[in-house]
Amino acid sequence: MFEKIGKWAAIVLMIALVALAGLAYWKYSDFQRQIRELQNQVAARDVTIEVQHDVFTKLTQQFSDMKAAIDTSTEEGKNLANEIKKQKAEIVSVTNALIKLKTQIAEGQGSQIEVPGVKPGDPTRKKVAFEKDFGYAAVSGFTITDPPEYHLELGQGSKPLKLTTAVTQQPDGSWRTYITSSDANVAFDIGVSAVNPLVFEPHWYEKVKVHLDLGVGSALVGGVGASYQVGQFDFGPTIWYTAVKDANQNYVGGAAFGLNFSWAPFKK
Repeated sequence: MFEKIGKWAAIVLMIALVALAGLAYWKYSDFQRQIRELQNQVAARDVTIEVQHDVFTKLTQQFSDMKAAIDTSTEEGKNLANEIKKQKAEIVSVTNALIKLKTQIAEGQGSQIEVPGVKPGDPTRKKVAFEKDFGYAAVSGFTITDPPEYHLELGQGSKPLKLTTAVTQQPDGSWRTYITSSDANVAFDIGVSAVNPLVFEPHWYEKVKVHLDLGVGSALVGGVGASYQVGQFDFGPTIWYTAVKDANQNYVGGAAFGLNFSWAPFKK
């Protein structure tokens, strides 16, 4: 009788502990959601700053649905969204930044020649040609007088502009985007900066674990159980079977029910 009561008590205890684990998981998820909302409110008010020479940064917002982070009101935004949809891919991060060219003044010696007038008999005109390589861009052209005209060409310079973007997670769990370039005369204004941290989260079924236990000594002990990950903790039921030799050297067995619990204190 007491054995049956013990079994039913163990079953009730396991159900209660599983329900407690579910409640803990719901509380944990709600707590994480509130933290993300607060971080997003701060990130929405953040502005781009230059933390070091040519290194610009801004706080990054966190979204579970990154489609809204792409501006589909523009042609290039529509093309990007359609391509991602066609590939059936998930968006991890979106960064939209304005490139600002710092004012540069170039002075130098041009080449001057005289060219015929517009019509026969008109006086000759002066043509001044010039060119300048700014690194990321090259400018060349010429001007002609009487009447005044100009011709300007803008093309690739000798040093193509290289941009580097890094999306980082800070120790407090918030996210931040950094942008830098290969040219000191380029600045950035980061507009949309968003990341979907849930992409890196395992699915619920990936948190399910099955384990086997085996012990050998004065008795044979075997166990099988399952657990579910909730934050830094794993909870789950376990069934143990024990076999002990009696006075006749025959194995006498018995089953036990319980709960397994583990804690990963160093897990972030």
